[in-house]
Amino acid sequence: REPKVIVRLIDRSNRAVVTLDGAVRSPQRFQLRRVAHLRELLVLSGGLTDEASGDIQIFRPKTLNCSARVQRASAGAEIDAGPKSNESQLINITIPDLLQGIEAADPIIQSGDLVTVLRAVPIYVIGGVNNPRPISARSNMTLTKAIASAGGFSKDADPSQVTVFRHSGSETNVIEVDLSKG
Repeated sequence: REPKVIVRLIDRSNRAVVTLDGAVRSPQRFQLRRVAHLRELLVLSGGLTDEASGDIQIFRPKTLNCSARVQRASAGAEIDAGPKSNESQLINITIPDLLQGIEAADPIIQSGDLVTVLRAVPIYVIGGVNNPRPISARSNMTLTKAIASAGGFSKDADPSQVTVFRHSGSETNVIEVDLSKG
């Protein structure tokens, strides 16, 4: 008869959230109220997982930010945060560059950005290895590194008869490798 209704305004800013997804421990959404760099958001999400491929993509949609200039609250300096025409952008960053501290690899994240840590394509190391399992293939992964990641050759394995099946589109290429030499 006499219902009681409680209304709470959680956010009146109408500010778009930042979405961090992909190969991170805890994918999250952030509502930015201050300047934040990519590295900081990755730490807040628990860091990268073993599935990370080595690349991060930031999609910055158009018209979500009022200005192409962002004020740094601490220093009061202006930082260029994107093109003046307010177009959508796709920013590619490599994780090794971010870990080395390269400034361009740690951009300021803006409200509405979609940050995706790309997952590596799994490769399957099976047969005469100590720990047959799928391995996340990163760039510059060699056959010997893949075998070492699977625990190395088992005692019954024949390193002279390694077979690699490589799928390319609808085709499968078979490569025979002899790792007993060298």
